[in-house]
Amino acid sequence: MSKKLSISLISLVLLAAQSFGLQAADFSTQDWVLSEERAQVKVYTRGVAGDKNGRAIKAITIVDQPPASVLALVVDYPSATRWRKQIKNMEKIKQVDDNNWYIRTVSDLPWPLSDRVSTLKCKVDRSSKAQSIAYRFNSAEKEMRMEGESEKESIKGIYEFAVMKDGKTQVTFEMVLSSPIKVPDWLINSMMGASFIDQLVLLRDVVQDPKYNGNESHADIF
Repeated sequence: MSKKLSISLISLVLLAAQSFGLQAADFSTQDWVLSEERAQVKVYTRGVAGDKNGRAIKAITIVDQPPASVLALVVDYPSATRWRKQIKNMEKIKQVDDNNWYIRTVSDLPWPLSDRVSTLKCKVDRSSKAQSIAYRFNSAEKEMRMEGESEKESIKGIYEFAVMKDGKTQVTFEMVLSSPIKVPDWLINSMMGASFIDQLVLLRDVVQDPKYNGNESHADIF
């Protein structure tokens, strides 16, 4: 493995990572396995069908605010550093329509790695039947990427905000990482846990900010 590719793969993991381990991460099955539960956040892991090097991680928590408020926080890119782990900068670079756009992120990676730039395509879906909002993101097509962004690695994920029977909102954050070379499970284990848990704990705190809480009822946003 070349040094450049090795650093690129480690950067991919660190994009969503922090140095704290999952207690029982399992990527050998395609069924979700509970890997850790802490601070009212549950983290699940699994392998990816058709991708032997793919790794999927999902974290779930509950907030008191409605889906519209959580979405408002997630798309408030200038404030991303308040709750997103290891993000140095995040900005919208192209608006396609009201529900589709592109963003560029700069991840603040630890020495000796350089800051990582990623261009992502984002899409918002609303379901009145399920009373949920989904914010999807994935690696942008080649023509939208900056020079130096790897075409062999991919990131895709989703934040889903669903109204529960008690009126609270279930927040689910799922991400799939894929690379041409398998990232060792021990490396994923040692880095992924606190990233997902800490991020959702911070989201739960920051979404209480009055700037994200308008007067929309659940019925008004779907």
